Amino acid sequence: MNARSQGSLVLPVLQLRFSYFSLHVSFLIHFFIFFLLFLFHISFFTNFISFFLDLLVLSILQLIK
Repeated sequence: MNARSQGSLVLPVLQLRFSYFSLHVSFLIHFFIFFLLFLFHISFFTNFISFFLDLLVLSILQLIK
């Protein structure tokens, strides 16, 4: 068998392997990963901001004393 006949055999198999179910599952997995990264991003920056707010409050309390 030459390369041309092998290519014609492989192409229908690749077309059969594509399905909307696998596309849907791939979309759900990517959405879940980005959602987790987004939650981590929010929690990191809220902790970062609250840390500096705590430092600000502590420094104000030290000045008041």
